Amino acid sequence: MTSTIITFIFLLLSLPSHSAQVVIPFETLWEVDDNETIEITTYNYARTPPKVTIDWGDNNIENFISKQTRGLWENETSVKHTYINKGAYKVRIYFVDSMVRFDNQSALKSILNWGNYGCYIVNGIFKNSGLERIDAEGQPNCDDFTGMFRMAKHFNDDLNHWDMSNVTRISAMFSGAISFNGNISDWETSNLEDVSNLFKNAKMFNGDISQWNTNNISDVDYLFSGAEKFNQDLSQWNLTKATNIDSLFYNAKSFKGPLPKLAIDNITYARNAFYGASLLKADLSNWKTNHINYCYHFVNPEDNQITLPAFENCSITGNSL
Repeated sequence: MTSTIITFIFLLLSLPSHSAQVVIPFETLWEVDDNETIEITTYNYARTPPKVTIDWGDNNIENFISKQTRGLWENETSVKHTYINKGAYKVRIYFVDSMVRFDNQSALKSILNWGNYGCYIVNGIFKNSGLERIDAEGQPNCDDFTGMFRMAKHFNDDLNHWDMSNVTRISAMFSGAISFNGNISDWETSNLEDVSNLFKNAKMFNGDISQWNTNNISDVDYLFSGAEKFNQDLSQWNLTKATNIDSLFYNAKSFKGPLPKLAIDNITYARNAFYGASLLKADLSNWKTNHINYCYHFVNPEDNQITLPAFENCSITGNSL
């Protein structure tokens, strides 16, 4: 009991001072083996490098200064900690005006509290980690979720309650998240602009996203590339701002259509657009293709369920016209 009180007092004295804000920890859950080492990376763009305190959950506490980051992830600070005993540990990170990453950390299992996470960017925050779920309420206060769960091979959670109304970019958010099939059907997506690579190689995803508001989306390349299970009605989707449909449905092996609305006159790049989407039935013979300058492997020539347009400026086989 005495040691617990001493630890708590020490932690309070160690917390970063910030007169205008109560510091709420970014709380995470880890499952480690005997003598396993984990690593947490911090970075920031504040003029005054913030103090960071990490409570490792095993009566060890670490304090350091998070160096000012230059460029993207340059001059960042990585701290490591080794656990003697196998078990589950709650790791609490106390900071203001700093950001964290847990990429390549297989022992990370859950986010319990977002704390004072002042979002600048979450690109790659959980990349290739062992993250399985989000137990925290809400989500980071970001407008850019690029690559958030990229290559998080075990992640599969219901994120339908997330408020996405101010989000503009979710590029590669679930790219390579091969287990993800969580509910995101009711996201408010009217401000989305970039969804490129969103479900690239998200092999299990087949969520109903038919009612998403897509009116402002312009970047869609690789959107469903390698999404082998995806087969939802996209007829209500408006992608008329898109000019590049490179690999849009590449190897989307289960997708049967119908297709979203596209402004054919605006499209300039259509490489691999429907290549490998062998179940798709579509009549594209009325497409005006005079603006399309690149259409190599637009479809697999062996697939015969798509009626092709006459391409004026390019060849789907790569041969000269």
